[in-house]
Amino acid sequence: MVLPDSVDVYTSSSLQAAKARFNLHYRQTIRVTGTLHSASSCDFLPFEHKGETYWIPEPLVLQMSEAPSSGIDLPIGLENVAKGHPVSPDYRPSDLVPIPPQYCLNDLPHKLRREAMEACIQMLQNARKAALDIRIVSSYRTFTNQRYLYMKAIEKHGLGQNGVAKPGHSQHQLGTAIDVIGRDLQVLFKEAFGETPEGKWLIKNTANYGFTIPYQKENVNQTGYKYEPWHLRYVGKP
Repeated sequence: MVLPDSVDVYTSSSLQAAKARFNLHYRQTIRVTGTLHSASSCDFLPFEHKGETYWIPEPLVLQMSEAPSSGIDLPIGLENVAKGHPVSPDYRPSDLVPIPPQYCLNDLPHKLRREAMEACIQMLQNARKAALDIRIVSSYRTFTNQRYLYMKAIEKHGLGQNGVAKPGHSQHQLGTAIDVIGRDLQVLFKEAFGETPEGKWLIKNTANYGFTIPYQKENVNQTGYKYEPWHLRYVGKP
């Protein structure tokens, strides 16, 4: 499925190649006819149109999922969501509940699945007992929310950006992931957050509440995403 409102199609796997005389549009589906072809700028996918082979940048295409959509909650901690494993665009957990505003940085309505929210509140309360102030800046996101953020990231950083997941591939759509910040707002969404008192406390204590910090310096090549000490995912208590 195509992600942008409109995307150029190329006659070979390069942004410098000649463009086709037609474009693809949001939610238009194509059947890929081969494997990824790497170029200097980004990977490309081949597909056929009226008997001819054309190419489209891989970051602008969403692999369609056969996973269940709305009405079936994925088991917490076992959701297989990564760069190569999307959930359905329509997936929305049925047990989303609001996060109390005193634990959020802004006035936006933040939600998590009930089990994740209860564990999150316990974690943030105990952080406050340690004289730390950790607040949520992002939580559950719909497919549409994630698509907006993803296209903005490409617009700002290019097709090779690795800080925002494709819609359908984000842990935030599971309703079990949060992004957080401490007192120092200057390190919002920056690696330096991991060196703040709040970041260090989370690195040491998240597992006690069923959370992980999935995007580490050591697994960048494995996950495909940069180090994000502010991003936590609830996988359940052992």
